[in-house]
Amino acid sequence: MPIAYFASKISDHIGRTPENFLIAADVCVARSGHQLYRADELPQDSARDLGIDLNNPSAMVDVYRPPEEVFAPAALSALEGKPITEGHPPDGQFVTPENIKELQMGHIQNVRKGSEPLGSGDWPVIGDLIITREPLMSKVESGDMRETSLGYQFALAKDG
Repeated sequence: MPIAYFASKISDHIGRTPENFLIAADVCVARSGHQLYRADELPQDSARDLGIDLNNPSAMVDVYRPPEEVFAPAALSALEGKPITEGHPPDGQFVTPENIKELQMGHIQNVRKGSEPLGSGDWPVIGDLIITREPLMSKVESGDMRETSLGYQFALAKDG
């Protein structure tokens, strides 16, 4: 199953723990609603079955993520404690027991539905990022790296 990414700005609520780890509180890490994906980012078999033209891999496809899916307890709890990396792991991989020592720069916690909708009317998934390693702590604090991109797997289904 391919990996999709949701990008968002890192919160301005940034501070340090007593141990000197970086905390970015109230970061939007995902959202409900319509989202654009390149055709090559979609699960190819199910996209083909749904009649999506895959001849142009860079063509944009509108995918709707309903709130009941995004905010399902299992979906939110699946994000709790997940590793934070600096950039996307190479070759579309996820963090695993075999590569975590190399890739993990922190974790996400306190994952929840946002208390207010976004300007688009969609609802955000909010979390607190605990960044525990350099150089990512300095890059976030200095503003050199201020976007998040949540990677996740998904299945396509026809509406209704």
